[in-house]
Amino acid sequence: MSNPKHIVVFNAPPRSGKDEAATYFKEKLEKKGVSCAIHTFKHGLIEVASKFLGVSKEEFLHDYDDCTEAGVWCKDIPQWHVGGKYLSSREVLIHVSENVLKPTFGEGVCGKMFVESWPDAEVILVPDGGFAAEIEEVIDSSDVRLLDIVKIKRTGCTFKGDSRGYLPDLTYSSTGVLPLYLTLENNSTLQDFHTTLDAALTVLFSN
Repeated sequence: MSNPKHIVVFNAPPRSGKDEAATYFKEKLEKKGVSCAIHTFKHGLIEVASKFLGVSKEEFLHDYDDCTEAGVWCKDIPQWHVGGKYLSSREVLIHVSENVLKPTFGEGVCGKMFVESWPDAEVILVPDGGFAAEIEEVIDSSDVRLLDIVKIKRTGCTFKGDSRGYLPDLTYSSTGVLPLYLTLENNSTLQDFHTTLDAALTVLFSN
């Protein structure tokens, strides 16, 4: 069995700073000698979506996080032919999650895949939280020691076109572990956001 884990889930709309927050936390914690890793709920979903499309994982992720000269994310450009129409990579993940996996295996399926594939690290940073059922799968794992939900808000960023949303407060878990919730604002410079993240790190890792 792996060591008990401290899970930090970043919950926010696209473009609001989730990935930046996870990367910044990882850099700061590793400098203090803490074993950490970034792991996503879509990790297993990407594997399934690639097989669904009949392509390799590498082909599916090619240019996924890149941006065009016009400022459009490649993940949002329709390019995959599914059911008589073209879907973007983001839309493919939503389709496979909502219309293929969840009706068959339940609302928490990506949470189960997340737990089954998480790395052996003391702290796991998750930049794509947005479904309560997935969080419930994580919190019910006997390997979880602490769980933090960090919500990030940024003016102009919404969950429109995304199947995720801000997570509700959980009041029960079978293991007795309940999340600590923080809400951060990201409406200024990157330097100011890093200052906000430093304060959050102090709160979450004070012991």
